[in-house]
Amino acid sequence: MATRTARIASKPAVAVPVATGVGQLWPWGLLTCGMALGYLLFGRTFAYFGLPMVSAQLPPIFIGEIVLLSFLFLKPEVSWYRALDGLVRPTTLSGVSWGLYLVAAYGLFTAIRGVFAGYPTTAIAQELVFNVYPFYVLVGLWLGEQHPDLLSRFIRLLAWANGIYGILYIGFLNGIVASLPGAPIDIRLFGKPWGQAIAVLGLLALDKNLRKNWIPFTLNAAVVLGSQTRAHWAGLLLALPLWGLMTRRFGKLVIVAGSFIVLLLIGYVTDFTVPSVTGVNYSARDILAGAVAPFDEQLAAQYSESARHFAGTVDWRKDWWQGIWDESTQDLTTFAVGHGYGFQLTSTADLGSSDPSLRTPHNVFFFALGYGGWLGVLTYAFLLIALARLLWRAYKRSGQAFGVPFLALCVGIACFTNFMETPFAAIPCYVIAGMAAAPALRGYRDRLGAAPEA
Repeated sequence: MATRTARIASKPAVAVPVATGVGQLWPWGLLTCGMALGYLLFGRTFAYFGLPMVSAQLPPIFIGEIVLLSFLFLKPEVSWYRALDGLVRPTTLSGVSWGLYLVAAYGLFTAIRGVFAGYPTTAIAQELVFNVYPFYVLVGLWLGEQHPDLLSRFIRLLAWANGIYGILYIGFLNGIVASLPGAPIDIRLFGKPWGQAIAVLGLLALDKNLRKNWIPFTLNAAVVLGSQTRAHWAGLLLALPLWGLMTRRFGKLVIVAGSFIVLLLIGYVTDFTVPSVTGVNYSARDILAGAVAPFDEQLAAQYSESARHFAGTVDWRKDWWQGIWDESTQDLTTFAVGHGYGFQLTSTADLGSSDPSLRTPHNVFFFALGYGGWLGVLTYAFLLIALARLLWRAYKRSGQAFGVPFLALCVGIACFTNFMETPFAAIPCYVIAGMAAAPALRGYRDRLGAAPEA
């Protein structure tokens, strides 16, 4: 390794060629962006496209794992070689490199603890991906270097596709109860869209003239409200003010906030309502009830009959989070290293009729704490901080204030729903973050992918 590293360090840096044609995106650009788009549009439905289960004792292999392992094997010079180089000498990627390998090593340790504890191997493998998916940052970094305009092109494509699909989903696709054929569990054929908040922030931050894309922006703003995913609201409330502070473009921020208010007022005045098979309708009154219910259920009941449902989805989360916290502070071992992957986290609280096989408490902090203890929390926090620093460097070099607010958006969403621990959200998050961080490295590349300091 020392000899290889010396050869890496001795090679001169050369300019990265810029490839812009669609044909130049094949295969990794089209494959990765197509996969990210599928995840953000269809959520869990797309996640279950993959190889079928070979055995009840083994987890299915999904497209996300296939693409990542293929990239690491076929492109080592721009993936794990590059990250390893960041461990042994100071480079722009050193912080992220240490974060990636620390998270991966700790995940392996947590999985081994689960194996020795006798927990189900399928559950262990499903939870271990939380420590593996961050390597998609390396895929995004390389794509961003090779195709500097790919991120903005992807965001525009996502905005149109997610806006149209999201409106169709709210309008009638959510009422189709057919299941995905061949899936090992019951999965809806048409999954709930997940890309609307990313599209709103992306169009705002990456488009110099938002008026040219007002149609997809308005569609996604409507989906942000109409889908009633409050985690997305929380993420945007964190990301949009941060973008405003970084750019000082508060006027544009006011216009964006005004567009949400206008859409909500139009729906409220017209009493626009779309029935849902879940019993919670899509309407402005339900949106208001969903926003108010966590704080005042009685006030929310004045707007919607679903107020109890909206409050209940918050209550069981809080009860579970409290249970994980209490269980993790009972002794020094669980406080430090958690329970290990495969542990049934639902056993820490009385969740009533909730599925006992539920793996994630819909909060990335309590996920890391419950399975990996405070060491798990700290290693993952180290990775996020290192990634934020790299995105900040990219912002200072390019002037593009997207990456840091985008990471804030993802963390905000992950605090209230299953996000960083699931492929349909984590993989697009890390790919997009990598592409956004590419300006920190763009312009330099050597044969083994090391990024010399500018």
